[in-house]
Amino acid sequence: MCKPLKTQRTPSRIFTTNTTDRTHGMEPVTYCNIQMDTTAARFAVALFATALTPVVPTNARILHVNNAHPLAADPGASDVASATTAASGVGTTGNPFRTIGAAAAFAQPGDTVYVHPGIYREHIAPERGGTANAPITYEAAPGHQVFVRGSEIWTPDWSPVADAPDGVYSARLDDALFAAPGITRNPYRSLVRSSSKPYDAPARPIADFGELTKKWLANKQPGRLPRTCGQLFVDGAPLLESETVAEVLRVPGTWIVDEAGERIIAHFPPSHLPPARRFVELSVRDRIFAPARRGLRHIIVRGFVFEHAANQGLWPQLGAVSLRSGSRWLVENNIIRHAKTIGMDAGSEGYGSMLQRLALTGPDQQRAITGRDNVIRNNVISDNGMSGLIAWHCHGIVIEGNRIERNNALEFKTGRDHYIPWWEQAGIKLHAAIGARIEGNLIRDNQAHGIFIDNEYKNARVTKNIVLNNAGAGVMFELGHGPAVIDNNIIAFSRGLSEFFGGDGIYGQDASGVTVAHNLLYSNIRHGVYFRHNENRNSGARRPSAAAGNRVLNNLIFDNAASAINLPADGPTTGENFSDYNIISQRLARFIANQVAKTTPRGAPSVQDEFRRRLSPGGDAAGAASRKDYSTWTPGDGLTFAEWRALTGRDKHSIIQNPKLIVIRPATLEAEFFPGAQKISTDYDSRIDVKEEKADGLPYAGLRAPPVALPQGVAGSPLPSDDKGVIPGPWQFLKNHNQRFFLWATPTTTSPSPATSATSIAAPPAGNPSPPPVAAMALPEKPEDLFRLIGDTRPIRLVLNDAAVIPANKTFAYSYSDYSGNTLATGDALCDPATRVLTPPPPPPASQEHRAVSWN
Repeated sequence: MCKPLKTQRTPSRIFTTNTTDRTHGMEPVTYCNIQMDTTAARFAVALFATALTPVVPTNARILHVNNAHPLAADPGASDVASATTAASGVGTTGNPFRTIGAAAAFAQPGDTVYVHPGIYREHIAPERGGTANAPITYEAAPGHQVFVRGSEIWTPDWSPVADAPDGVYSARLDDALFAAPGITRNPYRSLVRSSSKPYDAPARPIADFGELTKKWLANKQPGRLPRTCGQLFVDGAPLLESETVAEVLRVPGTWIVDEAGERIIAHFPPSHLPPARRFVELSVRDRIFAPARRGLRHIIVRGFVFEHAANQGLWPQLGAVSLRSGSRWLVENNIIRHAKTIGMDAGSEGYGSMLQRLALTGPDQQRAITGRDNVIRNNVISDNGMSGLIAWHCHGIVIEGNRIERNNALEFKTGRDHYIPWWEQAGIKLHAAIGARIEGNLIRDNQAHGIFIDNEYKNARVTKNIVLNNAGAGVMFELGHGPAVIDNNIIAFSRGLSEFFGGDGIYGQDASGVTVAHNLLYSNIRHGVYFRHNENRNSGARRPSAAAGNRVLNNLIFDNAASAINLPADGPTTGENFSDYNIISQRLARFIANQVAKTTPRGAPSVQDEFRRRLSPGGDAAGAASRKDYSTWTPGDGLTFAEWRALTGRDKHSIIQNPKLIVIRPATLEAEFFPGAQKISTDYDSRIDVKEEKADGLPYAGLRAPPVALPQGVAGSPLPSDDKGVIPGPWQFLKNHNQRFFLWATPTTTSPSPATSATSIAAPPAGNPSPPPVAAMALPEKPEDLFRLIGDTRPIRLVLNDAAVIPANKTFAYSYSDYSGNTLATGDALCDPATRVLTPPPPPPASQEHRAVSWN
């Protein structure tokens, strides 16, 4: 059921005014949650992280911001100074600030900037942070009704394009659009990139192209132009920037900047309305929430919708929401979406000369500042053009309970796009993630790696996440020495991003010291687990790369297309990789021992030659051979279970199991467990000798594995432990009977900072785990508990939530009003019991941004 999600908690020191429920500019953002009854909810576990509950000074103030209030104003500097020492009434409910930035300039440690519903088009740039006992809090009104946008409403004179299909128009980009305070450049003339050099190459006009751009375009299709940093939104939805005018003429919902950089050509989505009556927004700001100074501490940001940034790619890191090398921030319950490139950066931005490029950074701040101990919790980070959440040098960061989905929405690709030389695209991309913990997140449908940790990750942990349908790898570790742990995750349906990144569950490149334990690796298009030493180089810690000391223990590895496990063969830089106590599906029980030629020392034995010899008649592993002739065999052909064990000594206690054991349903975020007859093979022989095993009430044919200990220094809850041994995979509660349970659900309680994951270690109640029908419920007092709103400037529909039951012929009174509370129209509407939809008459004419609806 989809419903507007309220903030998880209301601060005790915030006093809200009686405001009318509203929808602003587009439909309210919704979380699509599985609503569970008490019985079903026991199958998912909430991750109750420690809440930040500082001691608030007695002189802490609530600074109200309400741009719809008739008396809203931003005081000048002299007014702010006097208000600091006298009770002038500035920032009260009756005399609120008009902009969030003005309140931020006024806020002192312990203060809360409380923002009332509305659309705020500004760059919020705090100038100071708080203290450990008195953070500065920026809090939005409940219900995700505060939109902070990097766009402006655009009402140009649209002209039909000659000889073009219906719906294709052009309009002039007036330079005045980019002259307002807080706007650093014209993004429609800046080339989007993810490299440190050049920093701001021109995308338009073509007369300003440099030699590199001309060379890049030389072998491209005629008329192709590089993409810019700008974005265009029509009726609340993003249009896709094209690279050719021909494509814009052909495809509705696309746009391009002309060669001179003076006009936008747009092919509007079909509508009976002309462009002048469409709601058009143009991204102009490169940042939405980013402090004026780097390194601020103790700031809380809660409950906003941040969107429409026209930001540049890295380097340096320039998220629409940026901590700017800050420490000990809490960012929770926000929605961060539709940035041109990066949704959020939560680390240290960059290093060296690139720091000189950061806006609002004075010479005293052009130095290395390490952001640390930040908490990113319960946010939705989605639909950003390049990456969702990134952080460079992010010591002690905690990323928990977030939904991170559909990032790299613009499908930037190394080699395809100009100045995109590195793979920085991911749902979450961290560098130097020392002591990082990524826990209990739902990471899905990204057109890039789900989680990507790069260049050292000592004591990092990736645990209890649901990682589904990402392009590249579900989880990728690159260039580090550990220790690090990837545990209790469900990683499924990874698909190919490129020939190189082919769709692995877990991929480690030049990565050492990683423990992979208690995961479910399911139906990934290439390998379930894959480590290799691909390149000789040094890490950021100045240590040579390797792929050694990786452990793959106690996992469920089912139906991965290329192989279950692909680990390096033993070598000088690839020793001590080990796997055991895994349960592997019978249908795709294939294994690979890889050897990369360019990282293999000259004169080292050839794995291909050695394995051919050992498997051939007379060899020590000939008894495990699955073919008569190995003369043409290569490591890429893979090994059977028996060959793998005989040649490498790995997985001696692992078993091959019925592939129908578990089914993952990504659409509903459910898992079903079908133990049935426990069909396994533990034989050393290469032939699959299927046996029937009694499980004594346990799943997986009764296999129990030794517990895996967390390496010293890795934080978080212990891995499963039991004197009798533990059950492989992420679920310790499973028994030997059919079960169905949710992988992810948001509790309906208002407990501080809840999140849920798939990795319960508590046993569910006995009996049928399927949730019973939802019982009838009384009408709630608040309309948002009963309906979800669909619509913006068009007629509003109120759709009855799935769990709501109403009496027959129930009518609801409705009213339309503007933000000042002036009533525009009232009446009664009947909720159709068949369609469960309440449709009031269309609202009267009013400002597109100042319309509200309420009902009872």
